[in-house]
Amino acid sequence: MLAVAAALLANSCTKEQTEPTETAGTTIVELSASLGTNTKVAYTSAGKAQWQQDDAIAVLGTDNIFYKFTLTEGEGTSSAKFQGTLPEGVNVGSWALYPYADNHTVSGSDVSFTYPTSYTYTHVDTDCVSDNPATTQNSFNTPMKAQIVNSKMSFEHLGGVACLKVENLPSATGVATVSYTSTTTTTAAKVTFNYSGATEGQTGWFYLPLAAQKDVNITLTVGERIIIYTPFEAKTSYLKKAAIFSDHEYVDLGLSVKWATCNVGASNPEDCGEYYAWGETQTKTDYSWDTYFDVPDNVTKDNNGIPQSFTKYNNNGGETVLALEDDVAHVKWGGSWRMPTINELNELMNCEWTWDATKKGYTVTSYTNKSIFLPAAGNRKNENLIDNGTTGNYWSSLRDSYSSHNARYLFFNSNRKSRNIGSRYYGRSVRPVTK
Repeated sequence: MLAVAAALLANSCTKEQTEPTETAGTTIVELSASLGTNTKVAYTSAGKAQWQQDDAIAVLGTDNIFYKFTLTEGEGTSSAKFQGTLPEGVNVGSWALYPYADNHTVSGSDVSFTYPTSYTYTHVDTDCVSDNPATTQNSFNTPMKAQIVNSKMSFEHLGGVACLKVENLPSATGVATVSYTSTTTTTAAKVTFNYSGATEGQTGWFYLPLAAQKDVNITLTVGERIIIYTPFEAKTSYLKKAAIFSDHEYVDLGLSVKWATCNVGASNPEDCGEYYAWGETQTKTDYSWDTYFDVPDNVTKDNNGIPQSFTKYNNNGGETVLALEDDVAHVKWGGSWRMPTINELNELMNCEWTWDATKKGYTVTSYTNKSIFLPAAGNRKNENLIDNGTTGNYWSSLRDSYSSHNARYLFFNSNRKSRNIGSRYYGRSVRPVTK
C-alpha cells in the first residue's frame, strides 16, 4: 500500500445508509456507469472522455468486500455497462471505485481508495491524447468514486493524474520506476510501469494517479536514465503534463554511487561542459577572489591576495562539506544528484584509467567492465581557460579543513592522476553522482 493511501482517508467516501438495489446469488450482476463532467479515463484531442477496453471497477458488497466488475459495453463512449459476480447472500452496496484493486478497504463509515503500486502497458503511447483513445491509448487510471443508486453510477474524481513524458525510450520492453514525495508523503512512494510493445527511441508517456497534494516531486528511472520533473501541485479532477526538469543518464560501475555520463553543462560525454567555482551554482566570465560568493565585503587579504576570512565555509565553526543549496550538481539536475565526496573520487581512482589522445580524456573502467569518460576540460582562472585538452580538474564536495581557501578535487593529465587541493575560486568541472 502506498503512503498516499493513508492521506486519502481525509477525502474518502462516506457510506450512505441506502438499501442495496440489486440482489445477487451466484449470478452475474449488471451495473450502468457514466463519466461525470471533466472526468478523464482516456480522452480525445477534443477533450471527450471515454471508457476503455479491459476497464474494471471495484464494487462494494454488503459484506464490506470489494468485487471486480469488468466492462461489457460502452468501450469508446462515456456511458458503459459493467458485470460482476457476487457470492450468494451478498448484495450490491452503495459505492464503486475506479480503477479496480483488490486492496481497497472499508473502516467504519469510510471507504478508502488504495493506489496501485504497479501497472502493465502492452504498448506505450507516443502522445497523451488520441483521436480514438479507447482502443489506442493506455488508461490514465484516474482515481474515481461513484455512489450506486438503482444500479446506476456516475463517477467523479478522487484525485488527479500526472502525465510523464519520456523522450527516446531506451528499449522496446522494460521497466520504468517512479519515485515521488510531497508535503503529505515524506517517505518516497514508488510505482513501477512494466511496459512492452514500444519502439526503441520513441517518445513514451506514463500516467501516474495521485491524491490531491502539494509540492509533488517526481523522479522516473528507465534504463540508465534518471528524469526529474518540475515540482507541481496535484489537484482533484486534474490532468497534469509534468514538465521535465532534467533528464540525465548514469552508469553503475559497481561502486558506492552511480556516475553520470556527462559533466554538468555538457550534452555528451566528450563535451567539457561548464566550469564552476567551488560552492557556486552559476557560470561567470571572471573567476577570481573578487567575484567569489563566500568572500565577505572589505575582507583583509594576505600578500598573495588570499582572503583571510570567509562567510560560510571557514575554519571558525564554518562548514566543510557543501550544502545542497551550494552544490551545483544538485541545483542544476535536482533529485538525488550531487557532487561526489572525496571518498567517492578515491573509488573512481582505483578503477582502470585509459588515456584517449584523440578525445583528450580518460576512459575509466571498473571491475564490472562498465566505463565512463572524463574529458580533460582544463580549468578557468580570471577570464582565461587554462590547460584545456591536457588536464582534468573535477571538484569534490569537501573543503580543505586546514586551509579554508582551498577545496579538494581530482586532478589528472595524460601521465598521472591525483587528489589535489586548490583555490576555491577556480572554475573547474563537475561530474555528478547519485545513489
